[in-house]
Amino acid sequence: MTYEEGGELWNRVMWIRHDGARASDVGTVIDSIPASAFANGGAMAFGPDGMLYVGTGSASGSPGEGGPLAGKILRLGADGSVPDDNPVAGSPVYASGFRDPRGIAWGGDGTMIVADAGPTKNDEITPVTAGADHGWPEEVCAGGSGVGPVACFDPALGIGGIVVYAGGPLGGEGAVMAASLRAGTVHSVDIGTGEQGTVIGGLGRVRDVAAAPDGSIYAITSNTDSGGFAGDGDDRLVRVVR
Repeated sequence: MTYEEGGELWNRVMWIRHDGARASDVGTVIDSIPASAFANGGAMAFGPDGMLYVGTGSASGSPGEGGPLAGKILRLGADGSVPDDNPVAGSPVYASGFRDPRGIAWGGDGTMIVADAGPTKNDEITPVTAGADHGWPEEVCAGGSGVGPVACFDPALGIGGIVVYAGGPLGGEGAVMAASLRAGTVHSVDIGTGEQGTVIGGLGRVRDVAAAPDGSIYAITSNTDSGGFAGDGDDRLVRVVR
């Protein structure tokens, strides 16, 4: 959640316990993450190791820009504890050098992949190396001491959430399916070759994607936010089967 305190914007990751009818308890996982109206990050996912990964934005134009928790991938226990095997002892930071991470997923080999949104160009889909600097702001679409992106989009897609596809009627095994807020598509990227394609278009602002066990893809739109033009029936959850 994003909140204002002392005239500044901050992000907080919270847990909510649901009793089947309503929220019965709430708590904080981590707080005091710099926030901004731009480059606010927000991607979260539990990894194959059971840890919670949180993508924080660079908080462009805010007092917190460049802070110790800005532009990072954080790795935490579900209770907010810092794992003993993080790259730096006692620090929640797992990797750095990101502008606006909007999607986190893992390949079949365990490789972590992040969708990082650029400003007007240079959206990236990047494999993540623990402890490495992934380039922003000094190196764009090149990677710093870590691994460079497997795909870079100019002009930007307005990239959203991503999922690694297990293979089926919509693409090959290991393809990254990416939501596009700007192009109104679900985009596919072959991690091995970098080959790109469009799975479906004409949806408006696509915020996030998910894959189902039967090989179909679910995409959710975000046309009723301040950046979209809502049509009849918006917003929608769309199932793509072929």
